Amino acid sequence: MTPGSLQRVQPSLSYNRGADIFDPSLMKIPTLTTPRLLLRAFHADDLDTYAGYCADERFMQYLMTGRPISREEAWANMASILGHWALRGYGVFALERRDDGMLVGFSGLLNPLGWPGLEVCWGLGPEHWGQGLATEAVEAVIDWAFARDAVDEVISLIHPDNLRSVALAERVGEVFRDEIAFKGKRLRVYHIRKADRQGRR
Repeated sequence: MTPGSLQRVQPSLSYNRGADIFDPSLMKIPTLTTPRLLLRAFHADDLDTYAGYCADERFMQYLMTGRPISREEAWANMASILGHWALRGYGVFALERRDDGMLVGFSGLLNPLGWPGLEVCWGLGPEHWGQGLATEAVEAVIDWAFARDAVDEVISLIHPDNLRSVALAERVGEVFRDEIAFKGKRLRVYHIRKADRQGRR
């Protein structure tokens, strides 16, 4: 090639019917197992179910902006969840029911820039409420978090009116710490320390 000339390089990547060309499993997101659930990475084929939940007012009432979001916004949220794993090394899991492979919701660790602490979060499709699945997932996430030496405490940010989540937080051993103004909302901060968790086991 002569100085100043350009050489056209043909990409060596092969495309498969427009599908993903990189393997999402390369991010090394772990899979956790509970008696009824797999806590795993979100997959592209979760979108239909997840977008259905995100379009439901009951599911979204205390999440994000507090309103239903579009399919495109649900896709962006899934992408953000996976990006959090890449940037932090931990993040939010999809919850898959083991007996039939159904995506029932999410739970995991959340700590975006400016967050008030390492948060254990959760959300279940309304048709799966009242079955103890969220509690099962959150227990697994807290134990997974505390297995790391650097993690001594996790919090949950809960709207005062979200009585289901308050009850769940208390079931897994979280206690009320304080109430804060955050992102234009009043939120109650529940927390649990590693030593307190170990004392419950």
